[in-house]
Amino acid sequence: MSVTFTITNAPEVKTWCECTCVINMGQPIPDCPICKGKGGHIYQEPAPGYSVDLANESARAVLRLIGLGCGDDLWGNIDIDEMPYVRRRILMALNSNVSIEAELKPASHTPGGHAGIRIEHHDNIAEIVHMGARVHNAGLSSERIRRHIHSIDRLIELAQRENQPITFG
Repeated sequence: MSVTFTITNAPEVKTWCECTCVINMGQPIPDCPICKGKGGHIYQEPAPGYSVDLANESARAVLRLIGLGCGDDLWGNIDIDEMPYVRRRILMALNSNVSIEAELKPASHTPGGHAGIRIEHHDNIAEIVHMGARVHNAGLSSERIRRHIHSIDRLIELAQRENQPITFG
């Protein structure tokens, strides 16, 4: 999961994305539930520089550090009149090793099968199946947090020039 910070009314880039029915079958399928027989769809996203995408834990740490602590809710907005305050908080966070160190998280790896087992029976043979996906967490280093904060600062600077608020969620 991730949180995207986007400048409101950002210019968009539109890209034609071919549907899997065309990729798999060579032509659109009239009753395809994804493209409805059109062969694809137009994917819209903000133009480069008009959005920042962060993993949930990274977003939560950055929001706490810049004074927009959001608890479990990872959505909200930064209004134009709030931006000078947030940029001051960004400078304070970047110059405070203590604050950043409180958000550090080590990398971790959880092997597959960590969620327990279930027993499946096939032709009078019991098979033990380990459940749970393999999970790798890159962690949060001081450098990574600083990089994320700088990204949000650049986004806020652009939003101020464009005179537009930022939404995130």
